[in-house]
Amino acid sequence: MPKIYNSLNEFQRDYQYDLSDKTTHLGEGSYGLVVKAYDNENNKWVALKIGKDLMREYEAASSLNHRNIAKYEACYRINDRNIGQRDYAIMQLYTAGNLANLLQTTTLADVQKRELIRGILEGLQYLHAQKRIHRDFKPANILIAQRQLPPTDSRLWAD
Repeated sequence: MPKIYNSLNEFQRDYQYDLSDKTTHLGEGSYGLVVKAYDNENNKWVALKIGKDLMREYEAASSLNHRNIAKYEACYRINDRNIGQRDYAIMQLYTAGNLANLLQTTTLADVQKRELIRGILEGLQYLHAQKRIHRDFKPANILIAQRQLPPTDSRLWAD
């Protein structure tokens, strides 16, 4: 059963983040902001998506299970007297960033490009088989996971 938070202070005891630290900002858009946060309960870093109406997105994505689809772990709706109602979605942290940043900073070998394209197409094929459409498909929303493959193979995969 999901935990219930009655205040933002309660939530922030379990998830530590600093909105003033721009180095922890992972993304921003019409939905709100994504920051790197520390999950004290599970002792790991996560991506924390903060915005309005994220609960619907979470519910739609939580039933999906594919290695090339971003993982939502939880979503909480919190009413705070200082900032009003906000949703806080907990997602898997993809430390390699997104495809837009990767393409700006890295020259990919042909084999890496093929693996990225294969991963993207597999993810889209899975979504479509589930009768789902990604409504904001762009390089900044393609998250990159570095998977540990056999010791001599460090290919990148798209999530």
